[in-house]
Amino acid sequence: MRVITGPSVAALLVAGVTFITGPAHAAAAGTVSLGDDGLTFTAGANVANRLTITRVGDQIRFVDIAAPVTENADLCTTFNNNAGTGVLCDVAVASRVNVYLRDEADLLTALSTVPYHVEGGAGDDEISTGDGTDTVRGGIGDDTIEDVGDGNDVVYGEAGQDEINIDDGLGRDTAYGGLNADTINADDGLRDIIRCGDGVFDRGDKADIDANDSALDCDSVF
Repeated sequence: MRVITGPSVAALLVAGVTFITGPAHAAAAGTVSLGDDGLTFTAGANVANRLTITRVGDQIRFVDIAAPVTENADLCTTFNNNAGTGVLCDVAVASRVNVYLRDEADLLTALSTVPYHVEGGAGDDEISTGDGTDTVRGGIGDDTIEDVGDGNDVVYGEAGQDEINIDDGLGRDTAYGGLNADTINADDGLRDIIRCGDGVFDRGDKADIDANDSALDCDSVF
């Protein structure tokens, strides 16, 4: 292979030779699909998602400022936004919204009374859910999970040093810390169930609870 350097490159530039670089790769799109269990958002590969899901009138709105969102579902349409496209779906088909993130540090804000099932995948994720009865699995990574709504939610921190906050709503929630030293905040005045984790990798778990809560396997309770 011949490598062109120094004066040879300069000579080519003088001669009017144009160097063409490859195009920048667009972020892989997330996809919204429809199944028997409601709507499902599946993230594209190698994208640190910045996804917001909200209810707007009679529609559920998906917008990710890090990547386009496309759809292959009945009663859903795409619209243009700064990241390329977003998706609007009729709320009638949103009996539940499933969200499957991947292997980057993702940010998810999933609001409204629609129930959510969220899987964070690998990466240090930040996940917030709203007033529905939600299930959240943080996956591998040091995750922050904010359960800010009023539903009776179930949160799994799973592997990583996670922070789980279930103290800002009126639901009776259940939180499982999982592997590693986790912090669970559950001081909301309602009866919540806290399970910090009891393995050799779970030393250092902390739980902030109230008198109504049930807590097991926590190294520090206050």
